Amino acid sequence: MKTFPFRSFVVSGILFVATQVSADTHYVNLNNPAPVAPYTNWTTAATNIQFAISASADGDVVLVTNGVYNTGGIAVYENMTNRIAITNGITVRSVNGAAFTAIAGRGPVGSNAIRCVWLATNAVLDGFTLTGGCTLAEGHVVNKRTGGGVWSDEGGKSLVTNCVITGCSADDAGGGFYNIGTLAQTTVTNCTALFGGAGSGAALIENCAIVNNRSVRDGGGIYSGIAMRDTLVSGNAAGERGGGMYSVAWVECCTVIGNSAQQYGGVVGGDI
Repeated sequence: MKTFPFRSFVVSGILFVATQVSADTHYVNLNNPAPVAPYTNWTTAATNIQFAISASADGDVVLVTNGVYNTGGIAVYENMTNRIAITNGITVRSVNGAAFTAIAGRGPVGSNAIRCVWLATNAVLDGFTLTGGCTLAEGHVVNKRTGGGVWSDEGGKSLVTNCVITGCSADDAGGGFYNIGTLAQTTVTNCTALFGGAGSGAALIENCAIVNNRSVRDGGGIYSGIAMRDTLVSGNAAGERGGGMYSVAWVECCTVIGNSAQQYGGVVGGDI
């Protein structure tokens, strides 16, 4: 089969030429002495992830090298600050993975809190440790009080993969994450919330580890969601119901062990 990377069309005597547009890569190096926008090579790399995101367009990649990125902040909704906000359909990826590259929020839950990451629909976050992110304790219950580690807008299409989410908290739901489209190959641990210590509202959780998280009420690990498969849910605790998970609609091929709650220590709700 022949492929045609360039095509020309003549309509009513007017020539239209459609060309392929390639995506750009923008680079981030915490220790670069001479950053220059739009940061399209390592020599001119940004020192702040948000600067590179702001220089990108849909389909681009932001490539981040080793370090703990714990400065700056951006508010997408009122005064809820995020360490970074991926506001377009791009991929933000670390060079060497979560063991070497971290995005740190700020706690505790309250007026000075900073969430780690805000994700737009179609955005991808790949290969980071998200640590210490927290939410506000007042204001809009969804936009300001959920998802201490990562919060997604229209979560059905966003992707978080190859990450570690640890030590994050939310005043309401989803200490580690909220409203993610797909959470894959990710560990969520030592996160806390009123509902869903590890997270809440994911469309799909796949090949993950949800371990040692806590909720005050329901869903010590996960509170609500559409599907989960091939995932370990262990050592989570809920103050009321569903130590491992509460109301995930479809769960298959998972290991649920060593969770606890006042009622339904392992799982409550959904099809297993």
